[in-house]
Amino acid sequence: MGCRGVAAPGEMVRLVLGSNGDVLPDLAGKAFGRGAWVHPRPECVARGVPRGVSRSWRTTVQSNAVELTLAVRAAASRRIGGLLRSAGRSRQLAVGSLAVRGALERGQAELVVVAVDAQASADSAWVRQAVSAGQAVAWGTKETLGDAVGRGQAGVVAVLHDRLARELRRSIALAHLGPPGPEREVPTNHPSTEDR
Repeated sequence: MGCRGVAAPGEMVRLVLGSNGDVLPDLAGKAFGRGAWVHPRPECVARGVPRGVSRSWRTTVQSNAVELTLAVRAAASRRIGGLLRSAGRSRQLAVGSLAVRGALERGQAELVVVAVDAQASADSAWVRQAVSAGQAVAWGTKETLGDAVGRGQAGVVAVLHDRLARELRRSIALAHLGPPGPEREVPTNHPSTEDR
């Protein structure tokens, strides 16, 4: 919608029209109805909503680019929690420093997720090595990461399944989607969220 560029569906966000005229993100790509696709980049979202989707769907939409960006972030955070719970139920998740370090040493860790307030874990040599290898991303606090994996707090987890790791990486990138326009902020938390 925004730049009219072409990309694979996994590189874009599907949008659907809500019953009250709101534009809603469909991160799983399974919602009923006609969809529109947008690159998850602030400039594409700003150009695509509301004008692009209104023109495509031939109706007036109520959402603006900022509202859609916030909806994408919220949907991505919910999806991250669901993916982490799924990884835990299928025993494809290592939780805590010792378990994650062991998974990395055995070559089992597909993705390491570090809480942004887990300074001790982020400063460890093995997490820094995972960051430099493009294997680690930052998301949430120790409390939100802990809630997602069924613990009080968790500073670091490793996902052991490649498909779950790919979906998590994509969802975490969407959770960090910057606001459209000149006030755009880039997350500065450790480890880098730029490795995609």
